[in-house]
Amino acid sequence: DIEKQASAAFERLDGALARYEKLVRDETDKQLFGESRKIMADYKAFYQEVNALSRENKKDEVMALIASRGAPLGKQLAETLGKHVEYNKQQAALKQTEALTAKNTSNLLIWGLTLLGGTLVAILGILLIRNITRPVNGMLEAVIRIERDLDFTARAPAERNDEIGRMATAFNRL
Repeated sequence: DIEKQASAAFERLDGALARYEKLVRDETDKQLFGESRKIMADYKAFYQEVNALSRENKKDEVMALIASRGAPLGKQLAETLGKHVEYNKQQAALKQTEALTAKNTSNLLIWGLTLLGGTLVAILGILLIRNITRPVNGMLEAVIRIERDLDFTARAPAERNDEIGRMATAFNRL
């Protein structure tokens, strides 16, 4: 029963290693992964030796094998996995910093473009309003002069050929 559990655990571990292998990003990661995988293979072989001796009821040899190879192998595995975990933490922190920098740059760009667009819309709005109100104010001044002075010779400026210009031309024909 314990052999089945160990076998299932090794299968899950192999599956996890296979999934992680697809995520290996660079040479350092590849090297650390290779070391971890080699030590895991050594550990599996060690486990099979221990298991075989245990089935033969060779308790003293099992204890000696665990002391001579098992403890150093476990320590080596823990150190290698620890280095790999630390490397991944460093890479994660680096990627987080890069992502934050990209986010800040994007925010700055968005705010800059929004400000530029708003300024452009405001300038175009002012120009449009001036373009419309100047000829209308010219016609208004002509109407006020006619009303105030009864000067029917007053003319509205008709400089444009759009609706406002045609209206000024029609007013001037009156």
